[in-house]
Amino acid sequence: VLLVMLFLGCLGSAAFHPKGASVTPVLSGDRPAIGMAVFSAAGNLGLAAGSTVIGFFIAAWGWRATPWLALPAVVVVGLLFVLLPPRSIDERTKGRTEITLRGLAADRAGLAAILRLVFINFSITVGLRGLQTFLGIHLTDLGTPVTSVGLLLTVMLALGAVASIFVSSLVHRVGSRALVASSIFAGAPLGVAGILLLPSPAGGILIVLSGMALGWSNPVLILKAQRHAGDSPAMASSLQMGLAWGLAGVAMLPLGALGELIGTRSLLVVTCLVPLLGLASCFRLPKDAPAEAAGAKELPAR
Repeated sequence: VLLVMLFLGCLGSAAFHPKGASVTPVLSGDRPAIGMAVFSAAGNLGLAAGSTVIGFFIAAWGWRATPWLALPAVVVVGLLFVLLPPRSIDERTKGRTEITLRGLAADRAGLAAILRLVFINFSITVGLRGLQTFLGIHLTDLGTPVTSVGLLLTVMLALGAVASIFVSSLVHRVGSRALVASSIFAGAPLGVAGILLLPSPAGGILIVLSGMALGWSNPVLILKAQRHAGDSPAMASSLQMGLAWGLAGVAMLPLGALGELIGTRSLLVVTCLVPLLGLASCFRLPKDAPAEAAGAKELPAR
C-alpha cells in the first residue's frame, strides 16, 4: 500500500515540475535564470525543511501521524488556483508551439546538447540523492539521533537552494558550462572528504558544503536545456526533471545492493564520486549564445 501511495504521489510531482519549470522563465521577465533559480530554490527549501520536520514529527507523534503533513500541500493547491489560474498561464504562454519528440530529434545539435545535459544532471543527482538516501543510515549506525540527521540534511539542502540563486545570477558573466563544472569539481571531493571524517563536526561541515555545491547547478542545467529545446521548454524540463531525476532515483537500487557488499561508508564515497562522470559531457556542451548569456526576455524559438 505504501509503494502504491508513493507512486501516486510521484505522479503529482511529475505533473507539476515540467510545466512549472517551463512557465517560470516566461513569468521572470528579462531575468529567466534568476526566476528559474528561485523556482528551484523554493522547492529545495521545502525538501530541506522536510528532513527536519519529519524527524521531529516522528519523534513526537510517530509514523502514523505523518499523513497530517499533507495538509500544507492542500492549502498550496488552493492558493495556486486563486493566485495563478490556468487561464492566466495560457494567456502568458500564448503563441508557443510545443514540438514533438520527433521534431526535437530532427535538430541533432540541440538533441545532443540536451542528452548531455540529462547525463550531467543524472550524475550530479546520483551524488546528491545518494547522500540524502544513505547518509542517514550511516549516521544512525554511528549512533546519531534521527533529529540530528534531519537537521544536517536540512542545512545541506537549504544552503544549496540559496547558493543556486546566487550562482544563477552569474550565468551572464561566467557562463553555464563553468558553473556546472564548478558544481562537480567542488561537490565530489568535499563529499568524499566529509564521509571519511565522519562522525566529526568537520566531516558534517564538509558534507554540507558538498551538498550545497552539487545543488547549485540544478537551475542552470534546466534553463540551458530549455534553450536547446526550441519551442518546447516543457519537454526539456521533463527530460531534466523527469528522466534525469527518475534514473537517479532508480540508481539507488543497485547502489543499495552495492552497499550491502562494501558497507555504507564506502558506498557513500562511491556516490560522491559519481558526479565526476559528467565532466566529459560538461566540457562538450556548446557555449552560451549571446541571448542566453545576457538573460534574454524570451526563450529563443527554432
